[in-house]
Amino acid sequence: MTTAAVCKSGHIVSNDVVDASNRVQIDEHRSGSASVFSPDVPRQQSRANASQVQGFCGICGLPVMTVCENCKAALPKPNYQAGERDAYAFCVKCGEPFPWATRAQQINKLQNLLDLEKGLTKSNRLDLVEAIGILAQPEDSDTFASHIKAGERIRKLAPSVWQLAQPILTSVLSAELQQALHLPH
Repeated sequence: MTTAAVCKSGHIVSNDVVDASNRVQIDEHRSGSASVFSPDVPRQQSRANASQVQGFCGICGLPVMTVCENCKAALPKPNYQAGERDAYAFCVKCGEPFPWATRAQQINKLQNLLDLEKGLTKSNRLDLVEAIGILAQPEDSDTFASHIKAGERIRKLAPSVWQLAQPILTSVLSAELQQALHLPH
């Protein structure tokens, strides 16, 4: 099974990675024959050249990843037959966002985490969706207090969501707001 190589801004560099941890890819378009062997990939013979995935993106110059930085799972390639065109925003093994996940995608994950919180009333769920919406808005001196209140509502009403949300909040909130909400750095 092949996986993807994606730069840190989300450009797909290769969909032909056969050994993500060793950055080995195959290129079926080149001539020649190569055998690709890996403890993680079934032994296979392929009429292809084996080579290393490039280290940096040719479009933006950022480093190229082949595995999740958090759990080291191989990056899945998009399912083009299902209409997917972009690199996945989150790891399918650990759920952490990749560096190219947008603010909107990360905020959407926070809203999805509400489904994991047991015992929420409809009223509390709506209150939490509103609080997440406030945190999704850009910060300025006029909205700082409302951002703090929104974070405190999430912490109080959905403690398990608060715990799961901390990595996302630290990536989308300013350092000043992170400190005010007592988020770990």
